[in-house]
Amino acid sequence: MQSKVTIAITGANGFLGSALTSWFLSKGYNVIAMVRTIPKQQQSNVKYVHFDLADGRCSESKIDADVLIHTAYIPGTDTNAYEHNISGTRALLKLFSPSVLKIFISSISADPDSKAIYGRQKAEIEKIFLQDNGTAIRPGLILGNGGVFGKMKNYLQKKRNIPVFNGGTQPVQTVYVNDLAKAIEQIMLHQLSGVFTFCEHDPVHYREFYSELCRQIGVQPRFISIPYWVAGCLIACAKVIGITLPINRDNLEGLRNMKAHPSIEDAKRIGVIPEDYRSNLRRSLNG
Repeated sequence: MQSKVTIAITGANGFLGSALTSWFLSKGYNVIAMVRTIPKQQQSNVKYVHFDLADGRCSESKIDADVLIHTAYIPGTDTNAYEHNISGTRALLKLFSPSVLKIFISSISADPDSKAIYGRQKAEIEKIFLQDNGTAIRPGLILGNGGVFGKMKNYLQKKRNIPVFNGGTQPVQTVYVNDLAKAIEQIMLHQLSGVFTFCEHDPVHYREFYSELCRQIGVQPRFISIPYWVAGCLIACAKVIGITLPINRDNLEGLRNMKAHPSIEDAKRIGVIPEDYRSNLRRSLNG
């Protein structure tokens, strides 16, 4: 594949999509940003196209690109969010010719048998991509200047209370956003297909990850142990009285069923080896 290819990126206004847009621009690629809202301040050398995953509508009938990277996602655990993600993905793929390399940014949580809706939904979208000769990459917790990690950091800089479930022994596997971009480029260059898990191979416990994050940002953490059943009761009560909590039942199921995922062989096949969580935290905070 030539270096001057055109890459279409969905969700290009979001944390991951914008990071990939900037990274691929810096490498000399042409980028089409597929976004729900065209930004007033646009990046130079980027073509913006309206695309709404919720209804599958696009401002163009066909997208002339060599590669599609799908990062857009509608959060939520209700039936509408699930159906919109699925139907929107099907509509998205119809905008591209069969020869286009299609890459879905999934999650290590993807599992058709997951008890969490999020994991089942990611697995369903993977299936759609694979049926269209696409590729899925399953990153771990993506660290960078924004996203879930950015919210974690901002919260801890204001408050230091960290709820832990089951002693905080859940396995966490991270990946630095620029390493993920490099992996995606290698998949493009070598026309790799299939499903790839991409994150540090050796997991770290949830509690240790937060301890290291707090150490690097100069915060003294206060861990608060909460049994799963107590958290479940709180979530149920909050739903009844109409209070929004920072965690929902689907999040809780995801935490309860977190497991380590082998990744070293996929990393070797891609040709990019992710660094460990300490290095990923340091680069994210200093980047």
